[in-house]
Amino acid sequence: MTRPSRPKRSAASATRTANQTKPAEGMLRIATAEEYRYSDDADIVLLPGRAALLPATQTLVCADLHLGKAATFRRAGLPVPEGSAQQDLKRLADLITTYEARRLIIAGDLFHARAGCTSRVLGEFTDFREQIHKQSNTEVILVLGNHERSLGRHFIPQDLGIDQCVQELVEPPFRFIHEPATTFGIGTNGEATSGRGTRGSRNKSQPSTFRHTEFAGPTGGASATAATTATLFTIAGHLHPTISLRSPSGDRLSGRCFVATQGLLVLPAFGSFTGGHRVNPEPKSKIWFVKDDEVIKICT
Repeated sequence: MTRPSRPKRSAASATRTANQTKPAEGMLRIATAEEYRYSDDADIVLLPGRAALLPATQTLVCADLHLGKAATFRRAGLPVPEGSAQQDLKRLADLITTYEARRLIIAGDLFHARAGCTSRVLGEFTDFREQIHKQSNTEVILVLGNHERSLGRHFIPQDLGIDQCVQELVEPPFRFIHEPATTFGIGTNGEATSGRGTRGSRNKSQPSTFRHTEFAGPTGGASATAATTATLFTIAGHLHPTISLRSPSGDRLSGRCFVATQGLLVLPAFGSFTGGHRVNPEPKSKIWFVKDDEVIKICT
């Protein structure tokens, strides 16, 4: 994987960029990796391979790896091949190296279930953690997802090399959570909803069983209030969004996608052994079809 190179900007170009009006609240500049090759004028870069880059802080963001899902299926007696977790971690390590990421934020559902957290799966993750620490000294932050709630108190993130484990992470202008409020028509088990609420969400008052009390809370020491949330751009996962395209001849192309609306970007599931749910775009929403080697903006 080769990091996209960017041409040097002229003095006039630099002056134009410096004089540009700052985008309105909730309307940060989103570019694909290909677009970013020709201009560094982006707050969020959408990467092939189902992750995003925040250039200002050299932060890589992904969601929904669901490590151990294949192992969970095998324990249930289903003939699922091994190796998906290792392959996904290799892809993630390659992205970190390519884009020289100083931080990795995982927006929930790093692991799938307690049954799938075998010694092999946990060992593969700790090997990955050691690798990116040695190569890039990359910090790892886990925003808790709904699947982390099932792991049990004997799972201690610090033992796996996770530097921070939080319910949400607030770093203006960004807010990182797992479950977005807007669901783009995805409901529980992929059924259509009115567009609010979360797929498979639980009562917010239900305590998490994933042991994380020894870690720092969200930046600023507290969760975002309703007032501050309105001024922040939220990056989330959980929905596993996909899009289905049909040509005039009737051919259909389906795949994972990034989806954004005012103040929100939902990431595609990073894990290769995860399902997906087709989004129903809302007015003014934007969609980018993502492949392993390309991100394509879709007109909606």
